[in-house]
This record gives sequence, C-alpha cells and structure tokens, in this order.
Amino acid sequence: MSNIKLITAADDRHGRKGGQYAQTQERIQDLLTGWIDQRHYKLHDFIDCDPLMVNIDAAKNGRVYKPWVIQHALSQMADGDYLIYNDCSPEMWPEDIDLSQYDIRTITLLCDFSNGLLVGFVKWSDEWLGANELGQHTHDNFTLDSCIEIMGGEAYRHSYLCASGMIVIRKDATTVRLVDDWLHYNRIKECACMNVSEHERSYNDPTPTNLGNRHDQSVLSLLLNRLDWKYCDIAYNDLSPYNFLNFCLPNHEYKFINSNP
Repeated sequence: MSNIKLITAADDRHGRKGGQYAQTQERIQDLLTGWIDQRHYKLHDFIDCDPLMVNIDAAKNGRVYKPWVIQHALSQMADGDYLIYNDCSPEMWPEDIDLSQYDIRTITLLCDFSNGLLVGFVKWSDEWLGANELGQHTHDNFTLDSCIEIMGGEAYRHSYLCASGMIVIRKDATTVRLVDDWLHYNRIKECACMNVSEHERSYNDPTPTNLGNRHDQSVLSLLLNRLDWKYCDIAYNDLSPYNFLNFCLPNHEYKFINSNP
C-alpha cells in the first residue's frame, strides 16, 4: 500500500508575513498528527542546499529550497508513494479547520488522474473575470525573459503558470526526473531570482508589461507547459484554495484546465 507524506519548509529570516512560518508549521503538525505522516523542514535542514540561500530574501534566493526539500523527501520514499508539499503561510492555516469533512484518498486520486503530479490553476487578473475566462497568470506577465530564454520556453510565453504553494507528487521515474530538472533550473539565478544584484539586466525589474517573477513557480510551470500539463481548478470556499485539504473534498467536482492556451 502506498504511503502519503506531507512536507513543509519554513524560512523566517526575512520576516515575511510576520515571520510566522515556523510557528504555522507547529500549528499544522498539531492539527494533522495522526491524520497524515508529516515532515516539517526547518532552516537548518536546507540552509546549505545552494549558495543562493545566503540571501535571506526569498525573491532573491529563488525559493530554491522548495524543489530541494521535495527532491530530498522523495529520495527517502518508495516508488508509488505520494508526497504532498504545502506552503505554511499563516493565512493558509486558520485555527478552525474541521478534518471530518476531508478524505485524503481524494487527493491521491486527483494526483493519479493528473499523471502523478497535481497542481492548482491560478485565475489571476487585474480585472473582473467572467465564468469562462482564465485570467492573465502567464509567463509573459510573471516570468523573467531570462528564464524563458534559458529554458527554451518562448513557445510557452502565453501559457499559464500553476500555483506551487501546493504540489502532490506520486513518486516514479518521470516525476523524480521532473523535480531534478526543476531544481537544476531553480539554481540558475537568471531563472528564479529578482534583482539578484545591481548588475543584472533591466528585465529583472518589473515593468508595466511584466509584473515580476514567480521564482520556483515560473520554473516548474515552464517544465509542465512543455509536457502540455493540465492544472486542477481550485475549490472556492472559506479555506485557502492552495491548502491541500481543499483537494481532499470527497464530494467536490474537480475540473482540469490545460496549461497551454
């Protein structure tokens, strides 16, 4: 029988979101003890994973720790096991979560349907979206030109980015190789980092036509676009749409959207 493990990673050095990532990890662990196997990575576990981590700003270290902790956790799991990565941002984990409405088997079925790697779609827009509109969360708006160039992704400039705050992976040769590629490109500052030095070219600065960079998310999305991946549409309720529990709703009708328009 396949095992399922949840992992998170916390780096509070920059004080982002009130420096509450590690604190939120503790709340997650308390909530889910006995419900799912867990591993919560602390800063000392991954601080040396790459020289980029010297910079305390996640926008400038490219969040390289994320593909690293996922790769590390997968290396300790058997083929066919399921790994769930979830951000531990405090707003994603309220105090009043009722586990009785969730079924962990739902998320593994979704992962199987998604060929072993499940991510959520992001319908971002600066204007109101109609029922059938998908928004503007594309590489043209949220990925550095240097990343698109290095990864050979020009054909996917107008493809959609997934959300990397929640990822489910069924371990097999294909998904392990995909994570390895993700970490490889995420270690290239021109792919993953904003404003890494004053000498970087101007495309490292947001402009009216490029809203910035999604770092690890941009890199992962380009890899998935190459494979014509489908992202799971999110559930709309009071819980953060990128909390993995929102992919554990046994009676919800989930839909998938192609990442390439």
